[in-house]
Amino acid sequence: MAMNVALAHGLIGSWDGSSRYIVDVALLFSEHGHTVTVFCEECTRTLPTGLSVRRLHAMEPGERFDLAYGSDLTVLPTLVEQSARFFYAPLDVLATAPDLERWALQRCDRVLRFTQPAIEVLERTYELPLQHKSLIAVYVSQEYEALPPPSFDRPRPAQLLWVGRLIPSKNVGFLMRSVALLKSTDWQLIIAGDGPERQLLERQCEQLGLTERVEFCGHEADLSPRFETASLFLTASRQEHYSLTVMEACSRGVPCLGLGRDDEGAIFNACNEQILDGRTGYIIHTEQELAQRVDELLRDEPRRHAMAQRGWERKQDEFTNERFWQALQGAL
Repeated sequence: MAMNVALAHGLIGSWDGSSRYIVDVALLFSEHGHTVTVFCEECTRTLPTGLSVRRLHAMEPGERFDLAYGSDLTVLPTLVEQSARFFYAPLDVLATAPDLERWALQRCDRVLRFTQPAIEVLERTYELPLQHKSLIAVYVSQEYEALPPPSFDRPRPAQLLWVGRLIPSKNVGFLMRSVALLKSTDWQLIIAGDGPERQLLERQCEQLGLTERVEFCGHEADLSPRFETASLFLTASRQEHYSLTVMEACSRGVPCLGLGRDDEGAIFNACNEQILDGRTGYIIHTEQELAQRVDELLRDEPRRHAMAQRGWERKQDEFTNERFWQALQGAL
């Protein structure tokens, strides 16, 4: 049965992963015959045909929705009051407005997360039982669905790629200290992204003597050429519930090395679920371990090829838009 769906998101930007996510979810609902309205505070990108954006003040008196879906805790309270059902899909590890997040977790019919540990951290933080209404569904951008099989051969010097916003939680300094320990000399670190930490990281780069080996690219609208020439993808996020860039790396045949979770909870991300340690990449815990693994893969091209192949095959088999939609449809 067709539904009238309201999706809530604060800022729909031109490139960030959360914007891709909300637009892709909107498209899935629309493609399956539902009426979709995206409510947001600001939209700076052109949405696909058939999707409309509105502000809360433009709602009609008495307007009703069958489902409110989203993460934005400034928009959701109004929409929830006018919706029959509410699916909460937080995009941060923990919200910056904990009282509102507690309200959302208590009020929602389903809480969507990409991994089981992400549900567990919410349960521990808020001391709420959530398993009975949790929905674990892995999202992969529609942009990666129609990509042709990648070539696993990559140019030299080997390009070590990092993608994201230069903020403290991304922990890029960890990566730079790690590559400073490499024994190999046939590599270049590509920092694709911008943000408030850029100047600090550029100074750190100079102090480590890496100026000739590290390239700060800034924001780039199309990152596909970077992934297509990267030998390895690196991530060291301390607080990130899911990495869309890891999925893009797998989609383009790039093995991933990521910082694993710790027992104390200071490091929380989805690397342990997204990377199969020793098969599609490596889970690492120290700068020395990352340097060792990168050196191993730069020396052993057949092993790097095999990891790239397995990562791509796993993405094709296990992480698809259709699987995400089936999980969502089952909850509906």
